[in-house]
Amino acid sequence: MATPAAGAAHSRTRFSLRAGAVDVTPSRPGPLAGYEARRGAVSTGTNDPLHATLVVLGDEAERMAWLALDAIAVPAELARGLRDAVREGLADPDVFVVAAASHTHSAPRGWVGSIHPGHSGSIESDDVDELIGKVRALAADLAKTEPEPVAGTWGSGNAVGLGANRLTPGGPHDDGVGVLALRSVATGALRAIVFDAAVHPTVYGAVNLRWSADWPGAARRVVSAAARAVNESAGHDDGTMVVLFLQGAAGDVSARFTRRGADSREVARLGTIAAAAVIETIAHDGHELNGPMRRLSRVIELARRPLPSIEVAERELAQAAADHAELADMPPLDPRVRLSQSRVDGALVQRGLVAAAPDDVIRFPISVLAIGDVAWVHVPVELFTSIGGRIRSGSPFPVTRVVGYADDYLGYMVDEAAFEAGTYEALSSYFLPDAADRMVDEVRQMMKEIR
Repeated sequence: MATPAAGAAHSRTRFSLRAGAVDVTPSRPGPLAGYEARRGAVSTGTNDPLHATLVVLGDEAERMAWLALDAIAVPAELARGLRDAVREGLADPDVFVVAAASHTHSAPRGWVGSIHPGHSGSIESDDVDELIGKVRALAADLAKTEPEPVAGTWGSGNAVGLGANRLTPGGPHDDGVGVLALRSVATGALRAIVFDAAVHPTVYGAVNLRWSADWPGAARRVVSAAARAVNESAGHDDGTMVVLFLQGAAGDVSARFTRRGADSREVARLGTIAAAAVIETIAHDGHELNGPMRRLSRVIELARRPLPSIEVAERELAQAAADHAELADMPPLDPRVRLSQSRVDGALVQRGLVAAAPDDVIRFPISVLAIGDVAWVHVPVELFTSIGGRIRSGSPFPVTRVVGYADDYLGYMVDEAAFEAGTYEALSSYFLPDAADRMVDEVRQMMKEIR
């Protein structure tokens, strides 16, 4: 991967930073999002806490913020509420905010309701109000502190063994982990780390009924402990140290073929694989980011794919269920069983799409943030690896990271191979594969405009 050139000392760019995190684990039990097989079962406790993490950066001209949430998604209405809460708490109506979900499948359904036609669930206003109140309070607490001058460095590593293509073990996936490290200008202490990777947080399966951030939560904890130890070893044992995770183009990537179990030990193991890549990158300092912060957002319109008749949708569902029944004697964690079940789930969602008769045109928000020679592209879908690769390969930036599950949730955006194979992701998608062409072209144009 290309890396930005290190800047000369005289051109060093300083940024202002406010950063923090808050535990947003619900105070009451409720259904978990992510697996229809749970059939609305209510949470029985907490494996590890859910967090909202806020990183607010500024320079002389811009103020931008990432709000990352341990949630299955941030549908449009929730995303608006979260962005408003950040702006209200900061008392800064002009700060640009991106709200992104980790996509953990062990977070509240009450926050999001039914995220897609064919999925069950309803929004619980009390749960949403509690979440937004905690985010607003986090932002308000940060507003009481003075922004700290920081310098940014960029690096990348590889988390081999964290995930793989979940449709074909040898299929395309991206082991890359991108790392933005923000250090105090005064002391050099680590103050915030923003990292991204592209793997579904689905170590815990449908049988899990306890809240969990899954492997991203474990990775954050390991990175945070390591960074604090680095600070302490260097004599900087005070001040903020925040770790924020952004989920990448993980539409066809998970731990289906890499996990050894579905328990807390496996969550910790895979989280440590991701954390090790982050820690190694930090140890090598990375390349200093120089130059201004820029951002651009746009809403484009994409055509919804033609849907089959309800009769055809019912036949496809019946066939998928019959195929799955033939695997009844196999172990439930066998990847072939999970893949077969996902096809049943896809056929169910497609039937729901047909019944819902969604609009012919889908509004699709895109945001691009850039710091120096690094750009982050944020899209509201579960993007396939190949499509994320097309965004990066056509970028005018030396480094481009692709973030999914941001500022809305519009399901999967798949490639031609998945569509022809009739996978779960393709059956449940709003889009034909050629919608990705329009989206990629628009993203490339946006990146050129702010380069």
